[in-house]
Amino acid sequence: MRRYKVEGHDILVAHTKSGFHAISNQCPHDIIGLDLGCLEGEVVRCSLHGSRFNLTTGEVMNPPADESVRVYPLQIEDGVVMVEIGKYLDK
Repeated sequence: MRRYKVEGHDILVAHTKSGFHAISNQCPHDIIGLDLGCLEGEVVRCSLHGSRFNLTTGEVMNPPADESVRVYPLQIEDGVVMVEIGKYLDK
């Protein structure tokens, strides 16, 4: 996992067995960076209170967070991960 700040967006890019994923880096429960948490397969766990988020859908999987996070579309071109900042996928 790695955090990137681009054009005012705080983005977490994670590489899992299924590929690359890009989501909002901020946990909606307490505004802490998810990059400080743990990667568990296709899920990232917030280090502060343990909420988990699906990297593919952005869906929150357990409390205390009760909101999902944004998922950003991405593509890989010539080995470079390109995240579409101006767009995000609705859940």
